[in-house]
Amino acid sequence: MKRVLLLSLLLLLIFSAQLPEQAMARHKIGDVIGSVVATDIKTFINGKIIPSYNINGRTAVIVQQLPAYGILNSFDEETRVLSLSYSGKNSGGFVGENKSDKEPGTVLFNVSYTDITAEFGGTVLESFNIQSLTAVYADELAALCGEYVWDENDRIVSITLTGGKEAEAEAVFAMRTLPSNLNPMTKESSTARWGEPGKSHIVQNGSGFYAVEICENINIEEYDSNKVLVNSFAIPKELQLFGTLYAGENYNYIAFGQPNYEQDDTKEVIKIVIYDKAFIKISEISVRDCFTVLPFDASNASMCENGRYLMLHTSRTQYMDESGNLPQTQLTVIVDKWNWNVVNSLFKFQSDHTSHALFGFSLAEDDRFVTADLSDAVPERGIILRAIDFEGRVFGQQNILAVPGELGANCTGVSPGGFVRTKSGYLLAFNSVDHSRATSYNSMGIDGLERDDRDIYLIYADHDSWAVNTHLIEGYSYNNFSGSTPHIVPAGNDRFVILWEEFDESALSRGIKYVVVNSAGETIKKSNLIKYASGREIHLPADSFEIYDGKCVMWYLNTEYGRIFYCVNVSDEEKNPNFSAEQPEINSENNLEEKPQKENKKKITEVEGI
Repeated sequence: MKRVLLLSLLLLLIFSAQLPEQAMARHKIGDVIGSVVATDIKTFINGKIIPSYNINGRTAVIVQQLPAYGILNSFDEETRVLSLSYSGKNSGGFVGENKSDKEPGTVLFNVSYTDITAEFGGTVLESFNIQSLTAVYADELAALCGEYVWDENDRIVSITLTGGKEAEAEAVFAMRTLPSNLNPMTKESSTARWGEPGKSHIVQNGSGFYAVEICENINIEEYDSNKVLVNSFAIPKELQLFGTLYAGENYNYIAFGQPNYEQDDTKEVIKIVIYDKAFIKISEISVRDCFTVLPFDASNASMCENGRYLMLHTSRTQYMDESGNLPQTQLTVIVDKWNWNVVNSLFKFQSDHTSHALFGFSLAEDDRFVTADLSDAVPERGIILRAIDFEGRVFGQQNILAVPGELGANCTGVSPGGFVRTKSGYLLAFNSVDHSRATSYNSMGIDGLERDDRDIYLIYADHDSWAVNTHLIEGYSYNNFSGSTPHIVPAGNDRFVILWEEFDESALSRGIKYVVVNSAGETIKKSNLIKYASGREIHLPADSFEIYDGKCVMWYLNTEYGRIFYCVNVSDEEKNPNFSAEQPEINSENNLEEKPQKENKKKITEVEGI
C-alpha cells in the first residue's frame, strides 16, 4: 500500500511539474498572457525604495533593476536561463520609486510570454516579461535570499537581504614589477596624429583612491588619503582590448573589445562591464552587430553618464566597403541604465558620423549628451561639437576649431587633451602648430614647418549660444620650445586646472606649467616653470588622468625608484604654487610579500562599497 501511495505521489509530482511547460507550449514568444496594474504599495530592499508592480495580485520587481540593490544577474544565451545571485553587499546606488500616478488597478503594461527562465541558486522563480524586462515576485525572491515583511497599514513591502552567492567575478591579488617608467609625457606623444586608450587611471575612493593600470590584467592598488598602500588586487580583462575606464556616480565601468575580422554580426565586439565602487563585477553589456572590425582603433575612448543613460564614445574600423577599404569612423553606444540595453543604432552611418575620428570626448547632461571630435575629413576638418539626444540623434552641431588642410590628411597639427562642462559652457584644451606657416598637409606630416612645435590653447563654448572664444594660454612656436598635450582637471568652485609639460629644442623636458581658469576659460592664476618637486624631476603622464582632492591636483608615475605621486597645490589661499613628490608607504599588514594570496582575497570581499 505504501508503494502504491508513493508511486501515485511521484506520478502526481511529475505531472504537476510538466503542467507549466505544457501550458507554455501553447504560447509563442511575445504573446500577451496577462497585465501589469498600478499599485499603491511601496517596496524597499535593505531600506532603499525600488519600483514595484502588481501582477496577478502580487508584488513584483524588475530583475534588471536589482543590481543596484546587491542582487546580480547573468544570462546564458544557450540555455535561456537568467541567473540571480546576491553579492553580499549593496552597490551604493538605487533606482527610485514608481513614477506612475495611475490609480491602483489601472492597467499599465501587458505581460508577454517568454522562453527565459529565472533562477536563484538553482531554484526556479516564476517570472514574467514586461516591456522586454524580466519581473519576479518579491516574496519568492525574498524567500531565497532574505526576509519579507508586509505592513498592511502603511502598504509597504520590506525586504532585508541576508544571504546568497558571492559575485562570480572576484578580485584576485596580483604581484607586479614596475617598469622603469610608465608612459611619461614626451614631445612625440604630444604630437601624435590620433589618440589611443589611456593605460592608467586614478579613481577616487572616499578619502583615498585606486591606482588602476592596464597590463595583462587590470591591476588595481588601493591607497589611503596619506598615499599608504593598503590593498592590491587584479581583475581580469574580459576581452582582448581595453577601451576605457569610467568612474560613475554609483558604479565603475570598463569597456573591453576584441577584433571581428570575420565581419560576423553575431560576434561580441565590445563588452561594457559594470562594477561596484570596490571593483566587484555586477553585470555586463554586450555590443554586437555594430559594423565593426576593430573597436577603439586609432583614437581614444570616452564614457559619461547621467541619471538614466550611459554613453561610450570611441572609434572603430568598419567592415570592408565596396571599394575594398576598411573605413575608420567614430562609434557611439548609448545604454539605458534602467535595463542595461543599447538604445541607439550602431550601423555604418550613425547620426554623429565622423571620419577619420582622431580624438573624441563626451559629456552627459540631464537632457543631452555633448561630444567633441577631432576629424580630418567628415563632416568637416576640425573639432566638431555636437548635441546628441538619448537615441543617438544629433540636434546641434558646430565646428569650433576649423583646421586647414586636405580632406583625409591625418596630420592636423592639433592634439586635444581634455573636455569639461563648466557652469556656463564647455572648455576644451588642445595644443596646435602655427598653421600660418604650413603649406600643405598629408597623412605623414605638415609641409612648411621646420619643427612640430605646439602652442597651448583653450576653447570656451557658451552652453546656450555655442559662441566660441579661443584663449592662447602659452605660445611656443617662435622660440623653438613646445607644449605637450594639455590636461584639464576640475578643481571645485567652477575652477579648472590646465596642466602641460614644456619641451626644449631637443625635445627634452624643461618641467611643467599650469594655469587655473574660471568658468569662461579666463586665467585667474598662472604658475612659473616647475622643473623639480622635492628634489625630483617632475613630469606628467602621457596616458593617465589626474584627480583633485579638494586642495591638490594629483597624479603618479612609475619610475626606476618606484611609484611617485605628484601633488600640485592649486588652492586659492596659496599665492605661490606648491609642488611635492612622494613615494607611497607600504602598510606591512597588507604587504603582498608577507600575506598569502588566500587571505588577501578574503580581505577584498569584505571591502564596503561607497
